[in-house]
Amino acid sequence: MKFADILKEAFVIAWRFKWFWLAGFIIYPQLIGGYPTNFHYQPGDEFPIKEFAILMGVAMAFGVLVLLAGAILQPALILATSHARAGTPLRAGEALRAGFDFFGRSLLVALLSIGCGMLLVIMLGLPLIIAFISSVVLGIVIALLFVPVAIAATLFLTTAMNYTYRNIVLYNLSIGDGVSKSLAQLSSAKLPSLGLCLSALVIPGIALFPVSMIFAVSQAAMLFTGQESGILMGLYYFFSIALSIPLAGYFGAFGSVLFTIAHYEWFVRERSSDSQVPF
Repeated sequence: MKFADILKEAFVIAWRFKWFWLAGFIIYPQLIGGYPTNFHYQPGDEFPIKEFAILMGVAMAFGVLVLLAGAILQPALILATSHARAGTPLRAGEALRAGFDFFGRSLLVALLSIGCGMLLVIMLGLPLIIAFISSVVLGIVIALLFVPVAIAATLFLTTAMNYTYRNIVLYNLSIGDGVSKSLAQLSSAKLPSLGLCLSALVIPGIALFPVSMIFAVSQAAMLFTGQESGILMGLYYFFSIALSIPLAGYFGAFGSVLFTIAHYEWFVRERSSDSQVPF
């Protein structure tokens, strides 16, 4: 199956099942134009520790809820996509119940990916900080050298994580076996995997960019004219959320469906010995 056909099928399936959008919004978070808050701080003011602590607590609680929900929704979307392609689509409740069976392993994969991401930030961040302390010029040079490394590492971790989810769900593997199989799959299909990950990240970004620009220009205009409150601000947040949630949800679902279809076509479906991964 050619990559263009995989993309087309992913667009169609993600559009067909609207409950995928809610799941996609949770497992593939996007900026939705910002959230209104009462947190304001200017240099020289007394730092509002209590207000900041409340905001941090709310953010952490929200993050934990998203993490737990994603541990169910990730396998649910994978299974729902597989059934949709087989002509036996699952209802949302059926998919969620099936996804719950993989909750523990899915949560561990998410925590493992977060840990790897934090480790990457530390490994790249510490030398960068030391370089800037030593010399601004040296820091800039190191930063420029680290950019391709950071991009490559991010693509690798993102693809490995998505392959691991699918190996665990489609093969019912343990975490260790799922990771090992994912690394082997990455090794056997480096270029297609790179294109797959870039497509899952770049296509939603391109689609959401015009909307983000409209929101950014609108907010800048309100700040410039001093009309930050009242009806204009209310309309801004209303349209920001009303447009961004379905868009982010659809493209979040699209990314999950895309990875599932590609993974199945490249690694699960039996291929002749002389065939290659299509791209």
